[in-house]
Order: sequence, then structure tokens, then C-alpha cells
Amino acid sequence: MSAPEMDFLTLTKGRTQFRIVDQDMTVAPIGGVQTTLTPATKLLSRIERFGITQSDITWSDEQETIVLRKAKKPGQTQPEVQEYKDTDETHHLRAQMQAINAYLAEADITCDHPTVNPQDRYIRRIFNNSSFEQGGRLYGGFWQRMTSEERAEHIRINQDAVLECDYGQMSLLLLYAEAGGQEDIPEGDLYDLSAYGVPVDCRAGIKKTVQAIINSPTLPTRLPKGARKHIPSKISLKDILEAVQKKHPRIYPLMTSNIGMQLFRKESDILVDVLGVLREQGVVALPIHDAVLVADEDKDTTLEVMRQVFRGKTGITPQVTLE
Repeated sequence: MSAPEMDFLTLTKGRTQFRIVDQDMTVAPIGGVQTTLTPATKLLSRIERFGITQSDITWSDEQETIVLRKAKKPGQTQPEVQEYKDTDETHHLRAQMQAINAYLAEADITCDHPTVNPQDRYIRRIFNNSSFEQGGRLYGGFWQRMTSEERAEHIRINQDAVLECDYGQMSLLLLYAEAGGQEDIPEGDLYDLSAYGVPVDCRAGIKKTVQAIINSPTLPTRLPKGARKHIPSKISLKDILEAVQKKHPRIYPLMTSNIGMQLFRKESDILVDVLGVLREQGVVALPIHDAVLVADEDKDTTLEVMRQVFRGKTGITPQVTLE
């Protein structure tokens, strides 16, 4: 297609940059530029002749929906994809995603943002560290690359304005489920550490720090990126860790056990089940990790389904919020 005699596509080859990582002259990739394809003269002329627009372009339904990635190597921006043999589990996971994608493909979803293709609706589940027990979050779809403000302004489902229904404090609730369920869960905001010397207005920084703890192989030695602007300099990482341990003594050992990717698997299973139940009830929902975007008229149904599915999976009644 890119050969001079064809002239349908222009191919610009990518390149990878490397750096030496040890005394044995081992190298690791540190970035680069992806190979790109752009339309050339013949393809552009045919696009114009047949009146093809962005809305005519979408993902093939033959694309793989279940992706397994290897562990990320030092210097890699994105881990390599790993081949795997299909099992009963992968067949089941794939069937779930195919049903979701088929439903979204036929749904009345519009977006008037000038840089967005509303036909870009294809969702995949990506698992991590060469294990189907880790990760599994849902990726893809034009809405996942938009801000909350852009979604609210530009997206319509069934010609209705959209709202985001979000599981609040999901990681901490999943940890309590791992530790035995509803018993001893503190009332109110689980990120409120004011009783232990960290002001309420530090919440955004506390949440970033807790997520970093859950998703780190070892305890962090400094605040994660973006957290310090929400936390006064007089409050150290040690202060926050001690406050979290006092607030959540039952789950703190789990929180610091590098369990993050296993929690993502549980979280994504819950979201897939939510999408399945909503589909059975005729509700179009666009997934955003631990939240879904739905038409305003479907918000009450969605909130109740999200509570029921989470409670059925964990025994815990979650807080689900509207944004």
C-alpha cells in the first residue's frame, strides 16, 4: 500500500532510543517514535470521491479484546504484549467483551467535539505482568481520552445529556472485602485523616498517596507526583503513613503488600458485570475504569445496579456518586 507504484499510504518508520543500564553494557529502551501511516494521494482522492467521513471509520470487530502484557522492564514506557493459549477463562472473558462492543456499536451515542470520532467505541481488557489475575481494566473508546468537562458538554446518549456514576473509595473497600467484609469499616470518608493530624483539605494528596502505596512493590520513600501541592510541607510522608495505619489498621498490611494489580482485576470484573446487567436492562453505559457514563434518564437505574453488583461481589454496600 505504501510502495511508490501503489501510493495509497505514506509510511514513516519509527525508531527506538536506548540507554546502557549496567556495567555489562545491557541496554534498555527509553522511548522513541512510533511508526505512522498517513493517507497518500490515491487514498485521499478516493476518500473525497466517495464522500467518506470520520463517522464511517471504526474498529474491526475481529480485533483482539483480551490483551496480556508482560511485566514492564526498566526504561520501558509500555510493556510488551505476551502471546497466550486460550482457556475456558479467556474464551469467557472474550465473549463478555464482544457482547459489550456489539452493544456499543449499535447504540445511539453522539459527540460533537471537533477532534473526536464517536464511532471509536471498541473496548479491550488489558491484563498485566503475564497474569490474568492482575489488571484487566477496560481501555479504549473516545470518551476515555476526554476530560470530565468535555464529556458532559459534548457527549449525548439517546440524545440525552450524560452523567458519570462513580464508585467512591473503591480500592479501600475492596481491601476491606479482602480482609473479611463490612466489619470495622470506618464511617464517612475513608480518606479523612483529620482525627490523626492530617487536615481534611489534604484529601486529594492523601488519595494519591494511598493509591501509590497500594500500587507500589515497597513502601514509597517520598510523596507521589502531584501529591505535595495538596499537602503542607510540615506534613511528611511518614505522618500520612502513620495516620493511614491508625485509620485502617485492619487493611494496612494488605495495603502495603503490592496488591494493586489484583485489586484492578476485581475492580474490572465488577465493571464488566455492571455493564452486562445494564445492557440487559437496555441502558447504554460507557466504562471509565471504576465509573460509567450514562444518559441522565438512566442515572437512578445505574446507581442501583452498581450498588447491587458490588454488594454481590464483596458483601459491602459501596458509595456511588454522580459527577
